[in-house]
Amino acid sequence: MSVLYMALGSFLGPFLGVYLTFKSLKFVDASITTIIGTARSLFIILGAFLFLQILPNTYELIGGSLTIVGIIIITGYDYIKKGANH
Repeated sequence: MSVLYMALGSFLGPFLGVYLTFKSLKFVDASITTIIGTARSLFIILGAFLFLQILPNTYELIGGSLTIVGIIIITGYDYIKKGANH
């Protein structure tokens, strides 16, 4: 039975995630979707801590933070630039 759960999770998890991300583009701007997509990492860390009692080490936290900040800066700049043109 656990093999069935693993198969369903490995198929439906990525499939639904990508499908719903593309469906969200009909309702929300791509820059907002990108920022929300980066929040997925925070939920993964939270889930790993709650269910597996695993915390990332200092280097992983710094790397993840730099990635999220970089994406926010790029999409924020794009958003400001787009707003200035209107």
